[in-house]
Amino acid sequence: MDTENLLIVGAGFSFNAGLPLASAFTSSLLNLSRLTIDGPSNALVRFVDGFVAKTFAEGRSAAPRDWPELEDLFTLVDLSANTGHHLGEYSASDLRLVRRAMIVRMIRMLSQAYYSRQRNPDGNWQLLEELLSGFDTERTAVLSMNWDTVIESGLARAQDIHNVEYGCEAIRADFDGAGGLRRRRSQGIGPSV
Repeated sequence: MDTENLLIVGAGFSFNAGLPLASAFTSSLLNLSRLTIDGPSNALVRFVDGFVAKTFAEGRSAAPRDWPELEDLFTLVDLSANTGHHLGEYSASDLRLVRRAMIVRMIRMLSQAYYSRQRNPDGNWQLLEELLSGFDTERTAVLSMNWDTVIESGLARAQDIHNVEYGCEAIRADFDGAGGLRRRRSQGIGPSV
């Protein structure tokens, strides 16, 4: 690839796709208003919220603004779990479950926000569509600071590009009908992200 341009994107870029900015991320993560009462996302929110309440808020429910920063939360969970220590009443194995629950909730929240905006596009979404439709994949690479796949999803939608080069020899895969992983053949080198 003969890269001439580098597009550096952060949360402001993903905001156009309906994803929350860092200042609203924890609030969005904990927002139960659009979740079914007995659904998996609701259970994840209650589980993670209970962990923060017991571990950092003396057993009381903590408002999103009173939560530790998510990076700090992950660091504390990882350090404790990886060294075999407890964090509050949570054992190392419990902390690994907390970590997985936080990641799954983040992925679900980001996907739900993205598809909600896609179903109800606004002016920001239209700007994003214009950029992705005209994106020169031959001469432009992307440096993304985000935890999302807005670039990848947008290029797939706008230009039917499904291969992305991450620079780490990643192999494209998806799930087969039985829940197993299925490797996909590469259809040439895609844009660098």
